[in-house]
Formats: sequence, C-alpha cells, structure tokens
Amino acid sequence: MRTMWTMSTIMHSALSTDIVHQVDRFMRRLHASVHSQSHEFDTEMIGQIGCLLLLTLADIQPARIHEVVQQMQRDKSQITRSIKVLEANGLIKRQQCPEDARVRMIALTEKGQGVVRAFRRSLSEILEEILSPLNQEEQRVFQCLLQKL
Repeated sequence: MRTMWTMSTIMHSALSTDIVHQVDRFMRRLHASVHSQSHEFDTEMIGQIGCLLLLTLADIQPARIHEVVQQMQRDKSQITRSIKVLEANGLIKRQQCPEDARVRMIALTEKGQGVVRAFRRSLSEILEEILSPLNQEEQRVFQCLLQKL
C-alpha cells in the first residue's frame, strides 16, 4: 500500500510540475505578444503597470487605493505613482467616497474607459492567435476551466 501512495504522489508531482511548466510557457508567450503589440494600444505610454491598473479598476471601480493594491498584489508606492501618472493623463479621476467623506476613491474617466476597451480588443486578438491551434470546443472548455479557477 505504501508503494502505491508513493507512486501516486510521484505521478501527482510530475503532473503538477508539467502544469506549472505549461502555464509558465503560456504566460511567457502571452506576455511577449502583449509587449510586442503594446504600441497599438498603449497610446498614452502608461506601461504594463498602468494598463494592469486600468483593467483592475475597470473591474472594481470606484475603488479605494488600498483595494487596488490588494487586487494587484503590488507595492502601495508603485500603485500610488502609477495613479498619479494615470490621473495626469486624464485616464482616472479621484472622487469622494459616498459613505465616508474622508476617503477618496478612484475611477476611470471616459478616456480611461477608451484605453481599457482598446487594450481588451488587442488582448482578444492576441489570445485568438495564441489559441488558434484549439478548435471551438477546446476553446470553450479552456474558457470554462479558467472560469472555474
């Protein structure tokens, strides 16, 4: 019985290692594609962190800065600097929290929403290319698995 458990553990470990390798490979390919096409959607020259911040904010806005920091798992000073750049470019705005007048929240401006739409369009095109070896059913299964995670 002990041998079976050990074999099961070894098989599970090998599967986990392969999954880690495949996810890493997929993410590196995605990152490289996004980086190579960033000139098409990053017209404001806000960089990777700026784009990720706008995408995060699009999902949770309006939000307190600490909520954005938690969502992005980044250093607060890095997020604060990015917020200042995004605000200076007219992509986000600060507003008063309706529940607590002492708290300031951030939200996308119309211009910021436009940048998010452009980024999502470009990302969609990139993913279409990356996922092109998969047929429609495989892409649907992949989407379902991602939603489950």
